[in-house]
Amino acid sequence: MTIFQTTLNQMLVLFFFIVIGMLLKRKNILPDNAGTVMSRMETYVLFPALIINNLMTKCTLENIASRGYYFIFAIGILAAVYPVAVVLSNALTKDRITKYIYRYSFMISNFGFVGNAVVNGVFGADMLFEFLIFTIPLSFFTYSVGFAWLVPGGTKKDTLKRALLNPTIIALGVGIVLGITNFPMPKFAVDAISAAASSMTPVAMLLTGFVIGGYKFKELITKPVIYFVSLTRLVFIPFVVVSVLKLLNVPETLTIVALGFLAMPLGLNTIVFPAAYGGDTRLGAGMALISSALAVITIPAMFAILL
Repeated sequence: MTIFQTTLNQMLVLFFFIVIGMLLKRKNILPDNAGTVMSRMETYVLFPALIINNLMTKCTLENIASRGYYFIFAIGILAAVYPVAVVLSNALTKDRITKYIYRYSFMISNFGFVGNAVVNGVFGADMLFEFLIFTIPLSFFTYSVGFAWLVPGGTKKDTLKRALLNPTIIALGVGIVLGITNFPMPKFAVDAISAAASSMTPVAMLLTGFVIGGYKFKELITKPVIYFVSLTRLVFIPFVVVSVLKLLNVPETLTIVALGFLAMPLGLNTIVFPAAYGGDTRLGAGMALISSALAVITIPAMFAILL
């Protein structure tokens, strides 16, 4: 099976769960607060379990030391995309809040939920470990600068606290410590973490569909700017950046993990963060819907063309 077919199959599986989530919301099968419950379950249990499950077995001092250059490239990619994000977001709107939503969307993809699922599904657990190491600085950026962009009214103290004490960062720290120290975990604990990790992707996609299902499609799909932002995120940025990486003759593994970050659809944080502070979430929901639908084709195409 070619990489296009493998990736397409993985994206169709993910989109299937998104559709189920939309139906659960549309048909009122689950209560309105189900989205909040699933979001907290993902944030506090399932996603941290996925991180710990991979790092505690593969994160040795030798592995970390040999991949230090990942951090340099990850930060370099953010620095390269930043001016593009600023120019485009300033050109698209004069509204300060909307401008930051666009800026965040150009800078950060849904690498946490969709990226992990695609990399794991297409390339396996070993490549997922590489991906988790590569995205450590990206996680810090998302929950610090990214949070401040989406919630401009938050204090610097709140931003720093969320950057250092959120479940994702804590899980990264725990997983790294367990891996480096080779701490002996009881079998029941290892099995429990593994079971929780395997549930992360289906629940994340159900959550995406459930959130999108709460809006009228016409409100979400009739804004041309959403298609522009989505295609820029899904096609233009990954194509340019990965092409440059290939010209630099970087290792193939680095190309794969970089593409796993760059080619993913727009995430839910443009919904979750504004909603937590009473903001309008329609723009974020529209971008999540359109980019997730387009990603079923664009992600397999990007992987097939660029790898």
